[in-house]
Amino acid sequence: MITRLSSSLNSFKSLEFSSGLNVLLADKSEGATDLQTRNGAGKSSFVETVHFLTGGNAKTDSIFRSNALLNESFDI
Repeated sequence: MITRLSSSLNSFKSLEFSSGLNVLLADKSEGATDLQTRNGAGKSSFVETVHFLTGGNAKTDSIFRSNALLNESFDI
């Protein structure tokens, strides 16, 4: 079971999970309609990070091969 996902990057939003069902949602602004979503909340980044940390492929164009991440760490 994944209990925590974090990074040394200040911009990375650490996540903690408890036993049972955990749902990752984005907040909507007050007054937002059903058609207005909150992109950039990190939902896709979460999936990509877990995939990478659990042995997924890091293709040549992967963000995890970026020079900007050479001295950073991710923990799961």
